[in-house]
Amino acid sequence: MIRIITDSAADLSPAEYEALRITCIPLTVMFGDAEYRETVNLTKDQFYELLLASEHPPKTSQSSPQVLMELFEEAHAAGDSAIYITLSSALSGTYQNAVMTKNLLGYEDCHVVDSRNATGAQRMILEYAVRLRDEGKTAQEIIAATEDLRDRVRLFACIDTLEYLYKGGRISQTAYKLGTLANIKPIITVELDGSIGIPAKAMGR
Repeated sequence: MIRIITDSAADLSPAEYEALRITCIPLTVMFGDAEYRETVNLTKDQFYELLLASEHPPKTSQSSPQVLMELFEEAHAAGDSAIYITLSSALSGTYQNAVMTKNLLGYEDCHVVDSRNATGAQRMILEYAVRLRDEGKTAQEIIAATEDLRDRVRLFACIDTLEYLYKGGRISQTAYKLGTLANIKPIITVELDGSIGIPAKAMGR
């Protein structure tokens, strides 16, 4: 059997993860001192409510390496293949930690794929991997096909406000104020290397 694992950056609901037989590792979201786990005690609606109400911008962190270690060991003990499709390595240390965990276990049939994406694009890659699994493809075939798709997928997002780019330190205060006055709504992209691309005008350049 092939087990497909991902993290909650893929933005599926708990019911969708269950229906697609995907194991989801929740990422941690912190608003000040309050800590939440996506898909466990933090829904999308709750996230946006906290975003509007909190004085602190949210910070995210990956789950404990022990969680991933246990999932890999469980797959190994069952004689299954494991494919972990992660949030972009340019945005998080999730991919690097997964590779390190795999190497510590010495589990050859455990594979880590850097989606080089997040949210909807990561979801698209993940759903494609599930389709291939259900068609009976091997782990190697799934990995090759998803990496090929990954290299052709581009994510674009239109930002309605510059506030959170400013709070997250991605644009200057001057760019934030001028952009807000001019009602600029930049289109954010995820670049081919998995990093976030912000138009120069939104950065005040």
